Amino acid sequence: MKHTLIAGVLFIVCFACGSAKNDTSIPDPQNVENLSEASLNVLNESIDDDPSNDLLYYKRALFYYKLKNNVKALADISKAIELEEGKGEYYLLLGQVSYAGGNVIAARDAALKAEGMMEKEPALAVLQSNVYMDLRDSLKYSNYINQTVEMIPFKADADYVQARRALINKDSVTSIRFLQSAVKKDQDFLPAYKEIIKIYLNKGMYDSSMSYVLNGIRISHQDPLFYEAEGRFFEKMKLNGAAESAYMIALKYSDKNPTYYSLLGNLKYRTADYVKALYWYSLLLQNRPQDTELMKRCAEVAIKGKEWSKAVNFYGKLMAKDSSNTHYNNQYKLAVKYANADSTEEIHEEVPVVSPARQEGEIKRKTDTTNRQNQRSLSKPKTDSTTHE
Repeated sequence: MKHTLIAGVLFIVCFACGSAKNDTSIPDPQNVENLSEASLNVLNESIDDDPSNDLLYYKRALFYYKLKNNVKALADISKAIELEEGKGEYYLLLGQVSYAGGNVIAARDAALKAEGMMEKEPALAVLQSNVYMDLRDSLKYSNYINQTVEMIPFKADADYVQARRALINKDSVTSIRFLQSAVKKDQDFLPAYKEIIKIYLNKGMYDSSMSYVLNGIRISHQDPLFYEAEGRFFEKMKLNGAAESAYMIALKYSDKNPTYYSLLGNLKYRTADYVKALYWYSLLLQNRPQDTELMKRCAEVAIKGKEWSKAVNFYGKLMAKDSSNTHYNNQYKLAVKYANADSTEEIHEEVPVVSPARQEGEIKRKTDTTNRQNQRSLSKPKTDSTTHE
């Protein structure tokens, strides 16, 4: 009964192919389809009935990996390895999940264990290619890329790792060519879409990225990169409201990401919404408290937005860093004046916002004028006052 139940689970989640050998072989997560909540429920119930079955944990880990739930996938594949340490495919999946979660060192270590237990496996070669490219070990990643191309020359993965190598070599043209080939071979190959978009964003070619953005959202609507690209495109088109909405969605899927604080702050600054700009810049400053240029921007925006108390705070911190800066001192006094003003008093005086460069120029002009006057005074002959007595 137990074996029948396991076979039923494997059939429902589309992993089994009808033989014991296929039950334990590593499926390609990219080819696992028709994953459903019902399938997950069956796996959950099966694990509850047989909590010492390593294969069930492995299959559920693969299920979660396909759904990009790396936290649960990691927990399940770790449990599978705890129950059975001798299966290379388990370490391969552990490496894939670790890499997807951003832990390159854990991915490398798991891949090394898998390599000692498995015959040549394309998915393992792809993982090691990516790992060693991240670690910038050119000798090793070249070796694994060659293995990948040799084993699966017509697969999207082979194009992808070659595209990444070209990008490391600063050959973006070749990289884009390989990436475009990858998405032609597999229209759901998400990593290729993301790499193309990153290249276009770095080049400022936001319009060129949009077709890939739309495909990326179709595959994974929770990836913040796609909404960042949309926002940059909308900004270029002067569609500021749409750009703000896109950045807010990106922030939703990447909470507290300083990149999106910066983008939103810059957008609000350019549209003269200084109060909101200051809000985003202040959040960014929490991530970069030692960034003097950012603090200067916050202070400037606080003045422009008439956020006097905040301006006092920012200029006070700047004066602590550079007590001899006349501009900081003047702006601090100005902010203190208005921060202490009666809130019922209407302020008609225009708030001067003078850039440090402009202030330095004015000081230099005044100094030059004084010097010239002194020189003219010295050049005049002195008059003996006794002759007039």
